Amino acid sequence: MLVKCKIYYFEVFGGGSISLELKEGATLADAVDELEYRFGKLFIEKTGKRLSEAFENYFIVFLNGVRANLPGEMDHRLNDGDEVVVVRPVSGG
Repeated sequence: MLVKCKIYYFEVFGGGSISLELKEGATLADAVDELEYRFGKLFIEKTGKRLSEAFENYFIVFLNGVRANLPGEMDHRLNDGDEVVVVRPVSGG
């Protein structure tokens, strides 16, 4: 199945969206594992953190437009055509 990811962290993931080909029955955790496989090394170089740690403790994640409650929903089962949007929290003034 195909899942689309939009990750607003250009220094690591670039612009646009990333398509993930996952097995039927895959979960959000499986999608994060695939992203870790593809981008994990660069993410660690830029942030000093593992990507899975950032998903559970730092990023704000939306599944098909609805904010995910992480880490509790890491076992959420994905479907073909789902969209995962990831943003970094912003602060400042």
